Amino acid sequence: MPSASHDPSGPEHRTQQPANNQAATAAPTHDSAQATGAQVAEKLQEFVRSTLSGILDANDLAVATRFAGDVANMAAAAERGDAQAQMAMLYRSYANDGITKWSRRTMSTQGNTDAILWTGLGYVNAYLAN
Repeated sequence: MPSASHDPSGPEHRTQQPANNQAATAAPTHDSAQATGAQVAEKLQEFVRSTLSGILDANDLAVATRFAGDVANMAAAAERGDAQAQMAMLYRSYANDGITKWSRRTMSTQGNTDAILWTGLGYVNAYLAN
């Protein structure tokens, strides 16, 4: 362990306070050391929402190509463990009673990372919104 004589004197640059009031109220910079918790939370929420949207858009495209709007065929594929069909059924049933059924089935399917990410990011988004 280094001796105390090797410790830098004074606070590190990133923790020093602005020299004047103008510097304290200046527009935020891209220096991550100067970002506030609220700024970080806002950026994280933007990322989360964008990722949620991207997952749904990709899934919509995949199931539209494969099932062409045939929900019964999509549901049957989801029952057989098709990850894309399960993801589609999961978010389509989000506002009704089917959510518990599809949540359990989707989370138990090996390798259904889109559904796992979508569900987890949904919780992160809800947390950041409060």
